[in-house]
Amino acid sequence: MLQTQTLEGFGLTLDDLQKTLFDRLEQRLPSDCQKALLMQHRMVPAIGDLISQCFYDGRLQSASRAADTTFIKVLPKPVTWVTTARMLDRFEVQTHQSYSNPCEARTILQLLKKLNNVANIENRRFSVVVLSGYREQKEDIDRTLASVIRQLTALDIESNPVDAFQGREADIALYSVTRSNRNGLIGFLREGKRLNVALSRGRQYLVLVGDHAFCREAIGENPFKKVLEYIECHPDSCSIREAQL
Repeated sequence: MLQTQTLEGFGLTLDDLQKTLFDRLEQRLPSDCQKALLMQHRMVPAIGDLISQCFYDGRLQSASRAADTTFIKVLPKPVTWVTTARMLDRFEVQTHQSYSNPCEARTILQLLKKLNNVANIENRRFSVVVLSGYREQKEDIDRTLASVIRQLTALDIESNPVDAFQGREADIALYSVTRSNRNGLIGFLREGKRLNVALSRGRQYLVLVGDHAFCREAIGENPFKKVLEYIECHPDSCSIREAQL
């Protein structure tokens, strides 16, 4: 009720709060003052092409860039979905008004250990960001990593909610889906813009960790379905692997 009264007091709607500065500029500026940037140089083409097809109707082009192959035995493709669909404890846990997923947090821990081992053998160092749409999941990931993060010496790791990492990048981006339930409820993860931000943070590797079967069948507006369809249709640059704990 307080939120409704506050919005009404300022003559605002919920849609107004969801509009970005760029949205407002696009609406107000004449067309000859607008220019679309359609060539991206940050992500390897495997990631850039997914972003282009799933969020920009194929209009975004990627500059030529060689893919890194350091982790080919752990991440066979630059875009890899590590699925928890067959895990018995794959479901989310609701805490207060947020959600966490301990199964995904543990999966991420094991994956980071493997990446660190390979990077050490290859005498390489990589920056890694672990992202989630839910602050409670971010905190669960932090707790899970706390006892070992100093041992992962070949990785510069940080975890963040998606919104807090907007505009930044890392060599490897891990995205924890978090939501998985028998009701097919995806919550605010239905917002395609937020998923776009999450999946476009990695320069060399993009890893999604979560229940891909749930993401395929989640009801209502569901941007994950298009991402999954793209991954399955592009085995040359994308793969789906079973989580191993």
